[in-house]
Amino acid sequence: MTYEEALNNVTRALLPKSLSTLQIDIFQKAWRKQSYYQIAGELNHQYSYIKDVGAQLWKLLSQELGIKIAKNNLHKALTQYVQQKQIHK
Repeated sequence: MTYEEALNNVTRALLPKSLSTLQIDIFQKAWRKQSYYQIAGELNHQYSYIKDVGAQLWKLLSQELGIKIAKNNLHKALTQYVQQKQIHK
């Protein structure tokens, strides 16, 4: 699954809610397996702030998608989510 496909799946699953620009940036960089330190540096934010926003993002996605999502299992969890959706169509 590409980053664009992953983001599209997440965006559809969250409707009518949506992610903030910062949440999308964190999602993108986490998808590319960057550390919170790298993300903070690239986005010009404090590490602790990025980590907190990331934690809130994974909690939101976990609640809305019904599966445990964390930064370190993002690829696997979203692939599993998409596969489950396709089976239940």
